[in-house]
Amino acid sequence: MEAAGGGPADERWSSLCNCVVNFLLEERYHLAALELLQELQDDGRHAHALRLRAFFSDPVLFPPDLVGRATSDPPGADPQSLLEEKIAAQQKLALAEYDLRLAKEDLSQLKLELQKQKESSLEDSNGL
Repeated sequence: MEAAGGGPADERWSSLCNCVVNFLLEERYHLAALELLQELQDDGRHAHALRLRAFFSDPVLFPPDLVGRATSDPPGADPQSLLEEKIAAQQKLALAEYDLRLAKEDLSQLKLELQKQKESSLEDSNGL
């Protein structure tokens, strides 16, 4: 709860809010920062949201044409095409998992062969 009159509690809250904003922006947690901006505005804390509002309205960081494209409905966003994309992604994942399993098996086999060669080399050098 915000203290009336800008007392010590409000100053402490403002300082804490600035620390959180700095952290989110420095660490590039933009989605969390955008959510914080929305929460601050919903709570009526517009003064605390100034830096975030300025950040997200910067046309250099967020060009309006790209933002507009990202927020509009993608073409072919009907449920059937989304289902087809999901199935295709699941098939690609299954294939990648299969390839990974084969590669791991090959790697294990090569490690065994290498170990056998090392043991054979040691036996040969010990026998000489």
